[in-house]
Amino acid sequence: MTIDLSGANNIKNLTKTVYAVIVTYDDRFLYVKRIANAILQSSIGKIVIVVNKTTPEMLESLREMESKTEKIEIIYKVDNLGSAIGFGMGIKLALSHRDCDFIWLLDDDTLSEPAMLQILLNKWQNLSQIHNPSDFV
Repeated sequence: MTIDLSGANNIKNLTKTVYAVIVTYDDRFLYVKRIANAILQSSIGKIVIVVNKTTPEMLESLREMESKTEKIEIIYKVDNLGSAIGFGMGIKLALSHRDCDFIWLLDDDTLSEPAMLQILLNKWQNLSQIHNPSDFV
């Protein structure tokens, strides 16, 4: 798949805080680590990781990752409640932060280009110049 990165650096005067919500389960730490590291290279406000039932090893690795940066916040669930409930919990936590303007939903096996957040924000800015931004909600 080819991704057009041409608009990645064209954001002007856009100061919006984006929170990413990633839902995962079981022993998928390498997936979560890969996507979190890619997102941390962007201007992300915070990453909320919702973990549905996991192994003790992954739990330990996630806690270590969370302790290294204030940009990661993790919700641990004992049971696998499914992705819809996981996303709902992550969205609720993200919205509890006053600085959260946008939420970027990602599954644990999503691959993101480093400039993807800037591209999404640029597209939003372009659309908001044509349409009323409240129409997007």
